[in-house]
Amino acid sequence: MKKMQVLFNDLSAILNDWSNFSKTLKSLGNRQLLLLENQPELVTILQNFVEKNASEKYCLLPNTHSSADRKHQIRALLGKELNAIVFDATNGLDATLLIACSGTLVAGGTLILVVPNLEDWPTQSDTVYHSQLGKHDGSSDVAQTSSSRFIRRTIRVLLDHCEPLDTNATVFSTHRKWHHQDPTLSEYGSDVPNADELAQRWQLEQQQHLALLHRSIVKQNQSASVVMADRGRGKSALLGMLAAKLVQQGFSVATTASVRANANVLYRHSDTHLKGNTELPFVPVDQLARWSGEVLLVEEAGSLPLSVLQQLALTQQHIVYATTVHGYEGAGRSFAIRFTRWLDAHRPGWNLISPQWPVRWGREDPLETLIAKLGLLDPESALPECQSTPSDWVIRQLDSEELLSNEKLLAGVYHLLSTAHYQTTPDDLRHLLDQPSMRVFAMVIDSDPIPWVIGVALVTLEGELSNELFEPIIRKQRRLHNQLIPQLFAQCLNTEKVLAHRFARITRIAIAPERQRTGLGSHLLTYLIHHFTPLGYTLGASFGANIEVLPFWLKHQFYPIHFGHRTNSRSGLRSVCVLREDGSTIAPLIKQAQELLQLNHAALIRMAHISTEAPKPSADAALSEFEHCCRLAFDSMSTSACSSKLTEVNSLALIERFHQGERNFADTAWAIESHQRQTSEIIEKSLQILSQKALDGNAHHGRQDVATLLSTVRQALRSELLG
Repeated sequence: MKKMQVLFNDLSAILNDWSNFSKTLKSLGNRQLLLLENQPELVTILQNFVEKNASEKYCLLPNTHSSADRKHQIRALLGKELNAIVFDATNGLDATLLIACSGTLVAGGTLILVVPNLEDWPTQSDTVYHSQLGKHDGSSDVAQTSSSRFIRRTIRVLLDHCEPLDTNATVFSTHRKWHHQDPTLSEYGSDVPNADELAQRWQLEQQQHLALLHRSIVKQNQSASVVMADRGRGKSALLGMLAAKLVQQGFSVATTASVRANANVLYRHSDTHLKGNTELPFVPVDQLARWSGEVLLVEEAGSLPLSVLQQLALTQQHIVYATTVHGYEGAGRSFAIRFTRWLDAHRPGWNLISPQWPVRWGREDPLETLIAKLGLLDPESALPECQSTPSDWVIRQLDSEELLSNEKLLAGVYHLLSTAHYQTTPDDLRHLLDQPSMRVFAMVIDSDPIPWVIGVALVTLEGELSNELFEPIIRKQRRLHNQLIPQLFAQCLNTEKVLAHRFARITRIAIAPERQRTGLGSHLLTYLIHHFTPLGYTLGASFGANIEVLPFWLKHQFYPIHFGHRTNSRSGLRSVCVLREDGSTIAPLIKQAQELLQLNHAALIRMAHISTEAPKPSADAALSEFEHCCRLAFDSMSTSACSSKLTEVNSLALIERFHQGERNFADTAWAIESHQRQTSEIIEKSLQILSQKALDGNAHHGRQDVATLLSTVRQALRSELLG
C-alpha cells in the first residue's frame, strides 16, 4: 500500500479537518490512528473537547478522574462503540489498555495517541510501568533500563505504519491518504468496497453461522459449539441473535460469563429481536449447578477457568462458547489449543465457527493492522512450524537488544509463550524487552536468516535483598515485585536467612506444540539447572498446580514448599511454589519448608474433620486436582525431607506471627493444632470452617465471616499461650 504525505500548516488545521475525513473513513469502513508528538498542552484541550462532545461517543483514556484500575477501566469499555478515543501516553504507555480500547472504535473512528517527544520518549520516566512493577512495594526505587527497548520498538512500529501530516513532523496518521480539502472515494480506486458492501458481506457470513449453530441445537440431542474469532467479528452479536431465535421457539436459554458486563453486547442484540417480551436470564458461573435449562451461551469463555469450561461441557445439554483468538488478555491462543484438544477427546463432533468479516470496520483496517503488530497479535508474525529433526536444536541465551533488533525472533518467542501459557499479555512483551532481572533462553534450530524457536524459558533473578527489608518482609509490611520466592520462603519458615540468598525463578518454560512430549522440556530445564547452579543460585518456580504439569517438576527434584490458598480466577488452579536443593547452603531450610507444608496440610485435614483414609470426594474439579497434586508431591518427597525437627520455639513463633495478623491460617495450622487446648464448641467449629476453606481454595470468600472466625481463634490462642 503506497503511503501519501500531505503537509499541514499547523495542528489546528488537522483537527478542524478531522470531522470531514472521518466521514470518508466511515464510507470505506476504515479507522485510523492520529499520533501527536510532544503536544502535552493538547491533552487538556482534547479533554475539554471530549467532555463537550459526549454525545459524539468520545472517550479520554486513561481516566485520571476515576479511581478505577486498568482492569475496571477495560471492563467499563466492554460493549461500547466509540467514534474517537484520546489516549494520553505522555506519562507512560499502558499497552494493554491501548490495545483493549482500540476494539471499541467503529468505522470512521480515530484513536488519538498523545506521546512525548519521540527522541526523548525511551529515556523518559514511565509512571505506568513503575506502578506495574512496584504496585505491591509502595516504593519508587524500581529498576528501569536507561532506555526502554519496549518504547523504542513501539516508536518503530508506529512510524512504520504512519506518515507525518504537518510541516514539523509532529503529527502522524496511519491512513495512506488524508486530503483535507475534498476527500473523495475516487482517490482510493474503484476496487475498494464501501461500507454498505462490507456490511452485506458480514451479514451473509453471520446468517450462515447462525443457521449452522441453530441446526446443531435443533437437530441433535446434545451439542457443543465454539465461536472463535478475532475481536470485532460479531461473536456476541451472533450469540445474541441465536439466543433470541431459540427463545422465540420455546427453548430454555441462559447466558453466563466471568462478569455480567462481558454479555452486554449479546443482550443488546437479543433485546433487539425479543423487544423486551421475554427475559433472557444471566446465570453467574457459581450458580450454574442449580440451572437446568436446555441451551447455555458462554461469553468470553477464555476468561473462565479451563476446569469450569470442561465441567459445563459435560453437564449441559447444548452449549455454545464464544472466545477471542488474539485478545488483549492473552488467553486466546492457549485456550484454542488446550480446550479444543479436550473437546476432541470428550465431545467429538463439536462445531467450530470462525467468523472472518469485521462488524465495526472493514477488512485490512489500518488501525487493526497497527494494533496487531504492536501487540504481536497477528499470527502472520509468528514463525511457522519447523520440520527439522529434534537433534538439530541448540539452547542459547537471548539478549534483549537482539530481541529488539530481530522482530521475527521476538515474535517467535512471544507467540510460543502465548500458545503454551494461559495468561500472556502485552505486559509480558514489555517484560521481555525491559525487565533487568529477566533472562531469556531459547531452544532454536539454526536457519538463515531467522532461527526457528521451538522452546523458550524465562528466568527471573531474585534474592540478595538488603538487610533493612528483612523485617518488613517477614511482617508482610512490604511486598517486592519480582521477589516471589525469597519472600514466600522467608514468610513460610519465619526466617530472614533466605532473603540474602540467590534464587533463579523459572517463570515460563514452553515447547512448541508440535514438539511437546518429546523430552525437549526436560532438556531445557536440565540446561537451566547446569547454567545457574554453579553460579550459586537455587532454582525454583511458581505455577498453577495440576496433575499434568506437577509431575514434570517432581521428576527433576523440584519439590513444593508452599501451595496457594485460593484458586486462580483464570486457570481455576491453585499455585504451587517448588524449589530444588542442589546441595546449597539453604538446603536444610528447604527441607524444613517441605516438612512444614506437609504438617500444615495434615493438620487442616484433621481440623476440617475429613477422614484421611477416605477423603471426601469433591464436586469441584479444581479441588480434586489440588488433592491429587498434594498426594503426588508428598509421595515424591524423600523421607529425609521430614527428618528435621521443628521445635516448640519454632511453632510458638509462628503462632505469634499469626496472632499479630502477619501470617496466614493455613500456613500456621500445625502450630495452632499443636498448642490449642480449648475444646469449646465455638473454637472447634471456627477451626473446622477455616480449615475447610483453606482446603477448598476459597479462604478469601465471605471475608467478613472469615475475619470473625480468625478473631475468635486468635483470641483463644492469646489467652492460652501468649498471656
